[in-house]
Amino acid sequence: MAKGFIELKEELKYTYKAKTERIIIPNFDKSNESLSSVLEQVKKGRQAGTSCHVLYSAFTFRRKIRAKALETAFPGSNAAINSLRKKGIITVENQVISRYDAENDLDLKDIELSAIQSRAKAEIENHLKEKDIALLHGITGSGKTLIYLKLMEEAMSKGHQVLFLVPEIALTTQLVQRMAAYFGNEVSVYHSSIGSNHKIDLWHEIKNGKPLVIGARSSVFLPFKDLKLIIIDEEHDYSYKQNEPTPKYHARETAMFLAQLHQAKVILGSATPSFESYYNALHGKYGLVNLLERYGNAVLPHVELINRNTIEHSKNKGSHFSPVLVNEMLDQLKRGKQSIVFINRRGYSSMLVCTMCEWTKRCKNCDVAMTYHKYNNSFLCHYCGWHKEADPACPECGNVDLSHKGLGTQQIEEELVVLFPEATIARMDFDTVRGKAAMSDMIHRLETGKIDILIGTQMVSKGLDFENIGLVAIVSADQLARFPDFRSHERAFQLMVQVSGRSGRSEEQGKVFIQYGSIRQSLLEDVTKADYVGFYTKELAERKGFIYPPFCRLIKVVIGHRDPQKAAAAMEQFAATMKQHWGSRVVGPAPGLIPRINNQYLFELMLKVERKNEILSKIKSDVRDLALLIKSQSDYKGISCVVDVDPY
Repeated sequence: MAKGFIELKEELKYTYKAKTERIIIPNFDKSNESLSSVLEQVKKGRQAGTSCHVLYSAFTFRRKIRAKALETAFPGSNAAINSLRKKGIITVENQVISRYDAENDLDLKDIELSAIQSRAKAEIENHLKEKDIALLHGITGSGKTLIYLKLMEEAMSKGHQVLFLVPEIALTTQLVQRMAAYFGNEVSVYHSSIGSNHKIDLWHEIKNGKPLVIGARSSVFLPFKDLKLIIIDEEHDYSYKQNEPTPKYHARETAMFLAQLHQAKVILGSATPSFESYYNALHGKYGLVNLLERYGNAVLPHVELINRNTIEHSKNKGSHFSPVLVNEMLDQLKRGKQSIVFINRRGYSSMLVCTMCEWTKRCKNCDVAMTYHKYNNSFLCHYCGWHKEADPACPECGNVDLSHKGLGTQQIEEELVVLFPEATIARMDFDTVRGKAAMSDMIHRLETGKIDILIGTQMVSKGLDFENIGLVAIVSADQLARFPDFRSHERAFQLMVQVSGRSGRSEEQGKVFIQYGSIRQSLLEDVTKADYVGFYTKELAERKGFIYPPFCRLIKVVIGHRDPQKAAAAMEQFAATMKQHWGSRVVGPAPGLIPRINNQYLFELMLKVERKNEILSKIKSDVRDLALLIKSQSDYKGISCVVDVDPY
C-alpha cells in the first residue's frame, strides 16, 4: 500500500431487514348482516369450519388479526386464510411489526399506592419542582417499583418519553416482564446483547418517540425525542460502571448528563444507596425521600449470625453449613417454603492445592491461581478466559491428593444435594444462565415452586421478588469483605442487605442466616438491623480521615506492556511528571493488584482530586496529554495506558 500498488477499501455491509408478519384485514363491514352474508359464501367449502372460525374472529375482535395467532388457536387455518383471500373476503398483508411486543396488558386501575407510597410519591414530585435529581431511599420490599410505575405513567400521559435504567436486563427479567405487562406495547427493552436488526428497530422507534425504554447502561446513548424522566433503579449497583470494552463510563453519571441535555428529571432508587448519592442528598444537592416500611403487611426478615468456628466443633465438622442452618432449611422444605443460598464465587473452588508440595495451577497469561470447575473437570482463569483440563495428579511431585481451597457455587450445590436428597436444587451463576432464555426459565421454575433451594452468586440479590422464599443463607460473609478496596465494606453491606431482602416478602416473616469468621462485627450488626444510616455514618468518618470518595474524585491510571521493565519505566516517567505538577494528590505508583493480566505487566497510580470542576478538568487534561506523549515515544512502543475516572 505504501508504494501505491494496492489500496484498501472499507465497505459497510447493510444487512438490516425489518421484521414483518402476515396480518388479516376483513373486507366486510362490522354488522351482523355482513357476517351472515360472508358465512353463506364459505359454509360449503372444504375448510368451511376453519373459515368460519377465521371470519368470526375477525368480526369479534373488530381489528387486524395476526395470522400466526389464528394458526395457534385453530391449527390448519392457513389454508382457510388463503381460500378467503382468493374470494376477496379478507386481505392479507405483510406489515412491519416491532421485534418486542408485549401481549399481556394490565389495567392501570388495578394497582393502587398505599398511603405511605402516595406520600413518598408526593415528596418526590415536590423535590423535583426545585431540584433536578431526587433519591428514593426505600428498604427492600417497600414497593419502590409501584411508585416508579405511577410516575412513569404520568410522564407518558403528557406525551413525554421515560428511560428506566436497570443494572442488568438478564438479572431483572421479572421486573421487565411486570413493566411490559403494565404498559403493554409502549415499552421498548434495550441492552447490548440484542441482535443488530432489533437494535435498528428500537433505534427508529425511540427516535420517533416510543414512550418507555427499559434498558441497561448502554441505553443512555439512544436518540430520545422528548425525554423528560429518567429513573435509575438500584442506583448503587456497580454493574452500571462499564469497564470493558472502552469507553469507560458510569451509566448513572452519564444519565444525569443526558437529563441536562433534555431538561429531564432524574430519580435514583435504592435500599442501599451509593455513598456519593446519599452524601449529595444529605447536603441538599439532591432531594431525599425515605420509604422505610415494607409494602402491605410484610415485615423485614429476622437475621441471625452464625460464627463459622462453631461448625468445626459440631457434628457437622467438615461441612460448610452449621447444624442450626441445616435444621432451618429442612423446616422450610417441610412447610413448602423455598430457600436461597448465597455464595459470591462461581466454580467449584478457588484453587486446587497439592497436599505435599503446595503446588497450585496458575494461569499462563495472568499472575493468578486458576479456578477449578468440577462439572467439566477443568481450570478456568476468570480474568483472561484461558482454560485447561485439570491434572489428575500434581505435575511437580506426582501426588494424587489434591485439596480444594476456597468455596464456589458448584461445591455448595454438591453438598446440598447430599444434605437434602429429596429437594429440587438449582444453581444460578454465569455458568448456568448465560442466555436470556435460561434466565427466564430459571425464574419461571422458581416462581411456580419447581425449585426448593436456589444457590447463586450476586445474581440472586437482584430483581427476585417471590412471596414463597422463607429463608436466605449467606454462606460466608468474610468472602464479601476481603478485598483491598476502600469500597469493600460498602459493597459487602449492600450485597448482604439486598440478598437478605429476598426473604419474607409476604405476611410471614422471613429468616436470614449469615455465617461469618473474622469479619468486622459492627458491619454485621448494621446488616442485622438493616441500618443503612448507622453504617453510612461510621464508614463516612473513615473515608474522611483517608480522603476517599465522597470527599474527593479518583482518577486511576494503569500502564501495561509485555516487557515489565518498559511498563515500570513508563509509569515512573508518568508519575514523576504528575507529581511535579500535582504533588500529594498523586498516590503511587505500584504494581497492579494482579501484576500481570493477559501477558500485560501492569503498574498503576491514583489521583485524589478535590470535588471542584476546574481542578478536575485541568488534571484530566494533563493526564490525557501525558498519556499521549508517553505512547508516542519509540522506547515505549506497544505500551497501553488506561485512564479511569471514578473507578468502581
